[in-house]
Parts: sequence; C-alpha cells; structure tokens
Amino acid sequence: MNAIFWKYVVCRAKAQWLKRKRYGGAMVWALPLDDFTGRFCNEGVKFPLLRSLVSELAIPLPETPVKT
Repeated sequence: MNAIFWKYVVCRAKAQWLKRKRYGGAMVWALPLDDFTGRFCNEGVKFPLLRSLVSELAIPLPETPVKT
C-alpha cells in the first residue's frame, strides 16, 4: 500500500474519531508531510491529507490558499 494512501486512510479515521467524540476541531502538526505538488500520490490532487481531513470534518475550503 502506498505510504501517502495509508496516511490518507489514517487521517480520515482520526477525523471520524474526532467527530464521534464531539471534539471542536483538529490540529495539523506538520504540513510538510502532505503532498504539496500532487505528484507523489499519483492522483494529481494537491494536499490530499489536508483535503481528506477538511472533507471528513465538513469544513468549507477556500477557493484559493491564503497568502501570508
């Protein structure tokens, strides 16, 4: 199993656990562990781990990333 896919599965499972326990949200410790280019996971999707977390928690995602 692809490492990024495994992290994706674990990320979704943790988000589901957060919802079951009725926590107010989640924190991501290290964003560099996500696939910023969309090339590593071979799906062409940027930020698959963060997107899976956002999707599972039903958080609206902005159209464009916020620049700091």
